[in-house]
Amino acid sequence: MAEQDDEREVSRVYRQLPREEPPPELDAACVAALAEEPVQRPSARALAESLPYLRQASKVGILVIEGESKTEADPLKGNDAVLHLRHHGINAVKYRAIAEEDEIADALIAECRTLNANLLVMGSYGHSRLHELLPGSTTDRVLHRSPFPLLIAH
Repeated sequence: MAEQDDEREVSRVYRQLPREEPPPELDAACVAALAEEPVQRPSARALAESLPYLRQASKVGILVIEGESKTEADPLKGNDAVLHLRHHGINAVKYRAIAEEDEIADALIAECRTLNANLLVMGSYGHSRLHELLPGSTTDRVLHRSPFPLLIAH
């Protein structure tokens, strides 16, 4: 039994919320779906943990960031997240943006601004020790540049 506990993957959810009290009213939320198939655990966890916040939002956008090279599956990406939120009574709409890997953080922030979002929900992925030492991951960039609250699951 102890062996199973040691092998379990632990997920963490980080919330960076504004310091003022009470928190601002949630007008719109932006959920990042980083064009991943199948959906990875951190994104699914972030979506699940954000449901109480998303229910308060007047508008919820699922943002799919795609590379410049199109694939046949691109039009389907993000549909599962939209359907999942609609199942929970949240009227989500999918938006698409194009960005290369080193531009994803800026594209997320720019698209969220366009949608007038005041919350960004996204998954964060573990990397090798070497990658963690290098600044500039998408999560690191979003954490340092985001002008609005974040809900990030790892």
